[in-house]
Amino acid sequence: MPLGPLALRDHFPPADAAAWTRKIHEDGYDLARLSWHSPDGFIARPFYTDQDLPQALSPLRASGDWRIRVSLPGGDGHEAALKAGANALGLGDHRGHRPELLLGSIPLDRVALHWDSGDAAFLQRLSCAMRGMGFSPAVPEITMGPDVATGSDSISEAAELTAAAEGTAWRTIRVDLRPYHNAGASIVQELCFAAGMTAMLLERFARLGLTATQAAQRLHMDVCVGTSYLPAVAKLRALRHLTGLLYDAYGACNAPLYIHAETSRRHHSSLDPATSIVRASGQAMSAIIGGCDALTVAVEDMTLACHMQRVLRHEAQLDAVADPAAGSYYIETLTDALGQKAWAMLQDLEREGGFERARHSGHISSMIQESRNRVAEAAATGEMALVGVNAYPAPSAPGKRVSDVSTFRAAQPFESIRSSSARLAAHLGRCPAAHISDRVPEVLRAVSIRVLTAGGFEVSHAHPEDADVLVVTGSPAAPSAQPVVVTATPVPDDAPLNIYPGCNMATLLVQLVARLSDHYGLQDAR
Repeated sequence: MPLGPLALRDHFPPADAAAWTRKIHEDGYDLARLSWHSPDGFIARPFYTDQDLPQALSPLRASGDWRIRVSLPGGDGHEAALKAGANALGLGDHRGHRPELLLGSIPLDRVALHWDSGDAAFLQRLSCAMRGMGFSPAVPEITMGPDVATGSDSISEAAELTAAAEGTAWRTIRVDLRPYHNAGASIVQELCFAAGMTAMLLERFARLGLTATQAAQRLHMDVCVGTSYLPAVAKLRALRHLTGLLYDAYGACNAPLYIHAETSRRHHSSLDPATSIVRASGQAMSAIIGGCDALTVAVEDMTLACHMQRVLRHEAQLDAVADPAAGSYYIETLTDALGQKAWAMLQDLEREGGFERARHSGHISSMIQESRNRVAEAAATGEMALVGVNAYPAPSAPGKRVSDVSTFRAAQPFESIRSSSARLAAHLGRCPAAHISDRVPEVLRAVSIRVLTAGGFEVSHAHPEDADVLVVTGSPAAPSAQPVVVTATPVPDDAPLNIYPGCNMATLLVQLVARLSDHYGLQDAR
């Protein structure tokens, strides 16, 4: 028997914002307390309606498909990457590459190529090699060039490369936003810097004889995608809209921005690599839904990086719709809010002389440092949850020091702590154990467990005298048999080691491990 119309409106009548607000209050909730205060300064309300939609935004792209890129900095391993499922190759620096040998094993009609550098001579050799193989230089999708934000020399190199690329559709003007993200910039700051660099480039290239349209058609951007799922979607969408506004302002036409997205490592940790793979899958979804043209998933296993994207394409079918986030009340509103804040920040930079002057004066660095400090503080106090690190940690994971210091990662203090507690455990022949007194209230017990497990301690239910650390409420009435006593209180007190809601977990754990190391005569565990 065929089903008739579902008549959903009869069962779910329309409700405006006032009706939703009344319902929330009737259920005993405070609308303001349910809102999320973003580190970027916007407030995300718990619901949105069509009344919140900003002025209609233009469609982002004509297709929902994207390139699966694998990064091969040395240029080696491209055959394995293609076999794994990549259809775009990031080949690092162009120097030392012989195009006639490299291209012989790459199906140029299906695979896009990218170099982080380039010069006119290399481009000519590349073009000749393609013609010798029977390909027109107009066929392959190629991006190349130095990061033009690094200085005047890189802009001149990009201009020469662009002139040599005449007759092709190759993109030769590259803006790399990843260093700003990796240094700790916020979403709004990244968007502001992208807009500032775009405006600077359009002006500089105009003085070198390129029209705004010619420059815009060659422009491509590298951008990192973080773990805040929906804001990351809105970030890429806002990036397209901001550059589109600048193109319009400078008279460029028919020049859609090419975005290469890369999953960020800022929230990754050596303490829980499996969780970082899960993070990468969420980041990849944000990039695709946000409208990237090419995507690099930054995990060690090349096949996993490709198959993750294949699942999102063939099973989740994320390529089936050009702009799947269009019409979402929240994402459209968030896209507009991020763009507006970035635009206002850009106006402040322009009043101070523009992006380039702000970068040379150190103002950009100080802006990023402020954002970085906020994130570090939020991670250290547990306000920002890092699953597997300061929330739901795996106590058996010892951690290790990470040599890469170029990328700000909020997990680094906890990795260092866990490395120290692992050496202490090796000295003791067991994990350092903590016992929480039965008199500690349940709320403070939960906070204490979170703090101690994040430091690599085993919260023991054994007799208190068998533990290395005793957690009590208030000051102990008599001297304790434990090497270290920690107090748990609702608010901070004067005890040397004090756990309370919102305490700086990292600082306390450093002191705690150091105290135990001194007690057991292990000085190098600090």
